[in-house]
Amino acid sequence: MSKKANTGPSQLQHFSNIPRGWKETSIGDIGGGGQYGLNAAAMTEGIGIRFIRITDIDGEGQLGRCPPAFVPESAPKNNEYELKEGDILIARSGATAGKSYIHRATKEKCVFAGYLIRYKIDPGKALPAFVFRFLQTKEYWKQLRTHKRAVAQPNVNAKQLASIRFPLPPLPKQERIVAILDAAEDLRRLREQADQRMADLIPGLFHEMFGNPESTRFMAKPLVELVDPQRPVTYGILKPGPNVPEGVPYVRVVDIKQGRLHVAQLLRTRQEIASQYRRSTLSPGDLLVTIRGTVGRTCIVPGELTGANITQDTARLAPTPEVNAVYLMEFLNSSWAQNWMTHHMCGQAVKGINLGDLKKIPVLIPKVSLQNDFTAH
Repeated sequence: MSKKANTGPSQLQHFSNIPRGWKETSIGDIGGGGQYGLNAAAMTEGIGIRFIRITDIDGEGQLGRCPPAFVPESAPKNNEYELKEGDILIARSGATAGKSYIHRATKEKCVFAGYLIRYKIDPGKALPAFVFRFLQTKEYWKQLRTHKRAVAQPNVNAKQLASIRFPLPPLPKQERIVAILDAAEDLRRLREQADQRMADLIPGLFHEMFGNPESTRFMAKPLVELVDPQRPVTYGILKPGPNVPEGVPYVRVVDIKQGRLHVAQLLRTRQEIASQYRRSTLSPGDLLVTIRGTVGRTCIVPGELTGANITQDTARLAPTPEVNAVYLMEFLNSSWAQNWMTHHMCGQAVKGINLGDLKKIPVLIPKVSLQNDFTAH
C-alpha cells in the first residue's frame, strides 16, 4: 500500500508583501500531503514498466541520459505509483534531496521509486509547470534547508515538503509567467549550443591562421612580458568569507565556463576583505585564467565587473597593447597551451599551476593587425 503523509502544511504567513490578486499558498495546499514511491528492485535489462529513480533526474529537472531502469509488470500495486502528466516528484534523501522533476506525457507507463515523493497538483489551483518553476528558485532551496536533517545523509519528508510556501498568482498570470520562463530557457539552450559550436570552430580557425606553435614563423614571448607591469600577474582573495548580498563580487573557477563569465551566479565578499586584495581588482578587458582545481579555463572581464575581484584559484592578466586580449585567450585555450599548463601542474589533493610557471608560458606574437583579424572572425 502506498505510504502517504497525513499532516497538513503550516498556515503561518511567510511572505509579507505579495502583489494584489496573488495569494500565499503551500505545496500541500495545492498538491496534497505527498505520496512516497514504490519500494522495488530496479532491473536494467529486460522489459517492464519504466522505473524513475533519483539518479535518473538531472540538475535541470529532466530525465538524464543514464540507462533506464524497469520493474516487472507484476510488481505489487504498481498502478498506485503510475505517473500522470503534471505530477511532480521531489527527491527526499541523499546529496540531491530537494531535486525535482515534472512528468511529461509519454507513451510508456512510468512509476516512481521510494526515495521520491509525488505531489499531484490540483490544476484548478495551480499550473504544475508554475509549481515546478518555483522549485528551481533560491526561495524554495532556502526554505528546504531549514527542514533538511543531516544524519548519515541529508533527508526531508513529505510533511516538510508540503509545508513549503510560495506566492501564487491567478491562473492566467501563471500561464504568462511559465511562457516567459520557457522562452528564456529555450534561448539559454540555444545560446549554449551556439557557444559549443563556436568552441568547436575556433581551434580550427586559430590553427589555420597561426599554425602549430612548435613550428611557426611567429616569434614567441613569455606571458609575463605581455602583461602590464603596473598590474602584474596575480591571484586573488584567500578567504572571501560568507556571501554578502551588497558586497564586492568575486570570480571563482565555477563561474567560468566555455570562455564565458557567468555574472549572475557570482558571490560577494565584504568591502573590508576586498580592500586587502586591491592588487587583484578587475578592470574591463582583463583576462582571467583558472590556476587551481580545474586549470586553464579562461574568460574576458566584462565592463559590469569593474572593481570586482577573484579568488586564489584564478589569475588575472592585464594584456599590454602588444597583444589582443581575445587572441591571447584563444591562444591559452589552444591544445598546445593547455598541454603546456597540464605538464607544469603540481600538487596532490588539489592540482594547480604556480604563477611563476604560468608567467613563463611561451606565447606566439603575430602582428596586432593579424590578431585583430582573428578576433573579427
